[in-house]
Amino acid sequence: MAEQKTRQAASQLRQLGAADLQKQAAQARQQLWNLHAKRRTGSLQQPHEFRAVRRQVARLLTVLNEQAASARQERRTA
Repeated sequence: MAEQKTRQAASQLRQLGAADLQKQAAQARQQLWNLHAKRRTGSLQQPHEFRAVRRQVARLLTVLNEQAASARQERRTA
């Protein structure tokens, strides 16, 4: 699996739809799991990637939650 660029600015993520964000979050979680597996086998070359991937997952989930809160707010005012 080709390594993708893990860091995207939240402003870029806010332009994506919920389905795309969920797909990226799933991919980032899979990448995090793969990093854990590499660490367990002793083949992890770049341990700093853990932090970057964890933060990317958090960033994706934050934007998803912001979008959900915004949708709830719109339904309340409509």
